[in-house]
Amino acid sequence: MKVRVAKIESYRDIDGKLGKQIVLVQDMEAVPKLAIRGDASQEVQAMFEGVMQGVQMMIPMPMGRNMMSSPKFYLFLTEEECDALGLTFDVNQEYDATLANGTIQFKKIVPA
Repeated sequence: MKVRVAKIESYRDIDGKLGKQIVLVQDMEAVPKLAIRGDASQEVQAMFEGVMQGVQMMIPMPMGRNMMSSPKFYLFLTEEECDALGLTFDVNQEYDATLANGTIQFKKIVPA
């Protein structure tokens, strides 16, 4: 699955060691438009779609109107654990996350 680094914060673990809290989100297509069912005329359908578009424009959505983000992983890593992982997490960097046989693997996606 494709995940993106949404946030990185500094924290201290229970032993007082400095670390990072890394939030990875999964971007996905927003739920398709609602449709009026039944015997509604095309005019009513068009009016409904216009109202819904107006509402979507008024509600701030940082990923755009067609995308939504869902938190997928919260990583709490000390500096040593970050180094051992061998990845440098940067905000908005995308990774391919693979879950298999009790492990999670992250592979950095390099833009073409």
